[in-house]
Amino acid sequence: GGGGGGTSRRLRQLAVVRGLGSAHVRSRVWPRLLGLGGGSGPGDWGYGDFSPEAFELLAAGEHQESMVVQVDVERSLWGLTPGWDHGRREARREGLRRVINATVVEGRGAVHYYQGLHDVASVLLLNCGEFPSFAMLRQLVRHQLRDCAGPSLEPVLKSLELLLPIVLAADPEVGAFMERSGVGGAHFAVSWRLTWFSHTAAGLEAASRLFDLFLATHPLMPLYIGAAAITAKREALLALEPDMPVVHQFLSRMDVCLAAPVAQLAQHAIALYRAHPPERLVARAGVPRGLIPLVEARIGDSGAWEVGGLSPSGAAGPGLLMWWQRVSAGAWAAAGWKGRAFSLAALTMLAVSRVVELGLQDGSPPAT
Repeated sequence: GGGGGGTSRRLRQLAVVRGLGSAHVRSRVWPRLLGLGGGSGPGDWGYGDFSPEAFELLAAGEHQESMVVQVDVERSLWGLTPGWDHGRREARREGLRRVINATVVEGRGAVHYYQGLHDVASVLLLNCGEFPSFAMLRQLVRHQLRDCAGPSLEPVLKSLELLLPIVLAADPEVGAFMERSGVGGAHFAVSWRLTWFSHTAAGLEAASRLFDLFLATHPLMPLYIGAAAITAKREALLALEPDMPVVHQFLSRMDVCLAAPVAQLAQHAIALYRAHPPERLVARAGVPRGLIPLVEARIGDSGAWEVGGLSPSGAAGPGLLMWWQRVSAGAWAAAGWKGRAFSLAALTMLAVSRVVELGLQDGSPPAT
């Protein structure tokens, strides 16, 4: 990326190298990392055209996915608020619902709620409070999370095709093992992109430390963190049979924040990013740049990472159908002679693990 002012550059370096350390500091710095300025006191909001009063009006609005938001919020925050009593957690859930609804309503149809956005919003809310979280989430769904909040998951799925080239560069043996196993398309990592690992993070501090990194760096940095975690678990991974359902299940259930100390993962991810930037990976993977809009992200005049216009195609339904078709075809092709024995039951298990991974199943464990 380009410049963005000395202060913004220093804040980004601090967030990346050391982390910001506390909710108090994050509540001041995170908005600045998103180009929002951030207020230093009551009445000094620094969030563009928005005010707490405008937020209240938006939060009271409704949208097509209001009921889905309500269901997700009702089972949220468990993993991020251990030891909290029911009343305190319920109060934060109400704030979470308001932040998400205000963001989607303000988007006027261009912003779609997806299951996983509530996980991202939870980390913002617990560090910064309602109104700043709304301002930040609004910015994220227009830039870093723009492909996630579009009408189709296809740009997200395309971006996952860059994960294997990163792993191959970091650890050729592990990358070759993943290729043999048939998980090169990295569909196990969908939730990594959608939630920034906050759905399975080992507590609020670990999730917040990752957010320090993601808010300060290129929008595809979650892929580099994922690659760092995969290579950190190389021994356990290479001990598996190179069988698609087995490897897919291992990777989709891997707790990235426990694969290695978060600071170590961040350091490794930054080194991988510098050695193998996204534009180089796109060329290596043979994916047209236009299909992964986040590749074009640059630091704008505000000192924040910005993503240009998306060209989403299709709706969520076709996107998910294409995902299923690709998984089925990939499993058949990658399994070789075993492909003919690849059972419907195995594919069903794979689909169920995908659903559980995103927390879509009724009766699944409470989301974080």
